[in-house]
Amino acid sequence: MVATTLGIRQGADYVLLRTSNAGIKWSSCSPGLLTIDRTMAALHQQGVRRFDLSIGNYSYKRRFGAVHVPLTDASLALSWRGFRS
Repeated sequence: MVATTLGIRQGADYVLLRTSNAGIKWSSCSPGLLTIDRTMAALHQQGVRRFDLSIGNYSYKRRFGAVHVPLTDASLALSWRGFRS
């Protein structure tokens, strides 16, 4: 095995969690990028349309066409005790 990809799929969404490869010996072949590419192609055939490549501003993400989406932080009062005026 020279590369692996771990992610979570829910409906039409996929979140890439981790990729790995066999190290410097295989780095010139980019096996990690190949697993991402093939995973995305297979999932696209199954109807997945949103791919989250996780954190980090890496050039390979731009080559896949990724765009930056800001994170959102929401705080909601679940009871009257959590409400602040």
